[in-house]
Amino acid sequence: MKPILAFAVAAVVAASVPAAADIVHLKNGARLEGEVVEQGDTLLVKLRTGTTKIPRDKVDRIEKADLPWQVYADRRAGLEQAELSSASGPDAAGHFQLARYCKQHKLREEQIVELLIAVRARPDLPGLREELAESGLVEHAGRWMTYAAMMTEKGYVQHEGKWISSEERDAIEARNEATRTLRKLEAKARDLLHEYRDEKKREESRLALAALDREARLRPMIECIRDASVPLRTYVVDTLADQFGARAKACFFKVSLEDGVPALRQAALGHLKTFGAADFLPYYCYYLKNDTAFARLFAANALGALAGMGDPTAIYTLIYTLHKVRMEVRVQDARVGSIRSVPIGNVGGNSPVVELPQVDLLSVSTTIDVPAGAGAEIVRGAVVDALQQITGQRFGDDVDRWVEWWNREGKAAAAAAAAAKK
Repeated sequence: MKPILAFAVAAVVAASVPAAADIVHLKNGARLEGEVVEQGDTLLVKLRTGTTKIPRDKVDRIEKADLPWQVYADRRAGLEQAELSSASGPDAAGHFQLARYCKQHKLREEQIVELLIAVRARPDLPGLREELAESGLVEHAGRWMTYAAMMTEKGYVQHEGKWISSEERDAIEARNEATRTLRKLEAKARDLLHEYRDEKKREESRLALAALDREARLRPMIECIRDASVPLRTYVVDTLADQFGARAKACFFKVSLEDGVPALRQAALGHLKTFGAADFLPYYCYYLKNDTAFARLFAANALGALAGMGDPTAIYTLIYTLHKVRMEVRVQDARVGSIRSVPIGNVGGNSPVVELPQVDLLSVSTTIDVPAGAGAEIVRGAVVDALQQITGQRFGDDVDRWVEWWNREGKAAAAAAAAAKK
């Protein structure tokens, strides 16, 4: 028998030493299986995995039994004794039969050992290869082994439940350590931003924040754009514009449309003007879903203004928004007892037209007045106008016709325009 395999067998057999087995039933309902040795008021229980001591007064009863791992140990010893007296080597069939007994009684480690002995003694034993594969063993470099052993031989290591190269593990651990360090610095930045609210600590906090790594400040600052402290929000907006540029675009958009201080809104809009209008397409699409009518109106008009730049990528979003807003109008009308169709925007003919506030993309005012109760209708009109400006089509608020046109012509035009920009 090869030294490594002999060692594995010896380890299993050694772990199964007890010749007589007992089941110790404890008063709390637990049970232990092993050989019991009485030591005064204490019971010494020799388990397969080690030895433990149990006070006698915690034991309910002790039951004698033939346990599977004891039966395995006895059979294994008999099989080994027979092999020692034989000149033909390991009994492949005997080990295979013993492996099946282990499988039946859920002795996983013993099953694997017996299967490996059997396959090395007689690889062509009927049914053995199927049993090996079913047990999760794999054939690698002409040998059967566990999957873990194969991956280890190939140079892989296990990390968080996955097998990866040692280089990948080292890189992951380095990134994780960098992330942990960043999170600690971010926590410090949050504490300093909290102190900034206090006028007496403001200058000291500002200097300490400036000394921190830029990455450590970005996330905590963005979290403060809705803080109750106006000086803190002002500091955040100015600092983001000065040090983070394009990475703060979404923050500026949010402040310009949602902040309750006009001066801060105007400051954020001023920072937005330093970027190209097409850079804001994702934000326009996001604000089409905003609860504020002004925000949706602003976004719809801004998308329409992109038509002059030959950018049709917002068309599908606008069509979808038209559908959602039209449903919103109908729900609002249903609440007052009727469902009506109101012509919106420049549809044509003699239909009444709702006058829409116009929004200049680069010099927008944050004081546009949206009539109370008419938010959905006005936004719908802005969406229709935007679609007509971009596409040149005149389908009004007929979503079905817009969808039909998009599938027939618009999608291809959008793809061509996107390809031309690359």
